[in-house]
Amino acid sequence: MPNDFILHRLDNQTLIEVANKLPRSGILIRDGDYAFLKISEDYIEKLFPLLEGHEKLYKPLYPAHISLIYPEEECYVSDSDVGSLHSFELLDLYTTQLFGKHGWLMTVSAPSLEQLRKKYNLPKKLCYKGHRIVFHITIAQDML
Repeated sequence: MPNDFILHRLDNQTLIEVANKLPRSGILIRDGDYAFLKISEDYIEKLFPLLEGHEKLYKPLYPAHISLIYPEEECYVSDSDVGSLHSFELLDLYTTQLFGKHGWLMTVSAPSLEQLRKKYNLPKKLCYKGHRIVFHITIAQDML
């Protein structure tokens, strides 16, 4: 049985206000057996500098996105779903620790992504290395 991803809420009203002005939709991309929603790079470029202590953090090595299906979930997104547009709502800013790294992320609500996971007989939360993961946008991490 997977463990839940443990999140610790952060208070950063300025970051939330800036985030709420950014576009809240993206295009579904498939890269092999990994599927994600490609979103505006502004989620990293505009929010990263607003994190407390960002000078000691790193931007993610990958483009701004919301994961939909991890390779270990062994599910392949069909061609008919690739390229589809999906909207999401921002929830809150959190930090978490997983596998020796801290991450700073925005959680999101994405009903159409939940429906896609249901269509592929997957649970509501993603499964990554034995952990249940909520939909989120990674803004920073403390190690590469």
